[in-house]
Parts: sequence; structure tokens; C-alpha cells
Amino acid sequence: MVRVLVCFQPTEFFVAAHVDNASKLFEEGCMLDVKVYCREESSHEGLGKGGSVVYQKFVKTNCGTSDCGSPRSTLKCWKDEDEEE
Repeated sequence: MVRVLVCFQPTEFFVAAHVDNASKLFEEGCMLDVKVYCREESSHEGLGKGGSVVYQKFVKTNCGTSDCGSPRSTLKCWKDEDEEE
């Protein structure tokens, strides 16, 4: 997957994973951490006979970190943009 992201550099992408266990714990334990992309959305859909699908949406960040929720990283991106102007 990393090769595809480096080659095409999408602004956003989606991942869907099918699992045989319908446990919501899978969703929490199987979150992808992709550098330069923030996980914007995540959902879990139970299927019949115990299966499930976990959907995740990733969006490219403005700075080179995947730490989207941190105020420090947000301020760093803002500072970098301000210096460029």
C-alpha cells in the first residue's frame, strides 16, 4: 500500500477490511497508521454469520506528520505556512 500512496499521492483514500470475527474490538485494534495521512472516519458493519467489515477513510495532511489531533502539530503546520508567505 505504501508504494501506491507514494506513486499516486492521493489526497484521500479508503480502506475496507473483511474479518470473520464481528467483534468491535477488531476495529479498535486494527486501525491503520499511515504517515502523512490522518484517519478522518472509521466505521464497523456487522455481517451475517459473525463476519464484519471495517471501513476507514484517510485524508492527506498539510505537513509531514500523521499526528492530526495534536494542537502542537496544527500550530507547526500553521507556522510553516506563515513563514512561506
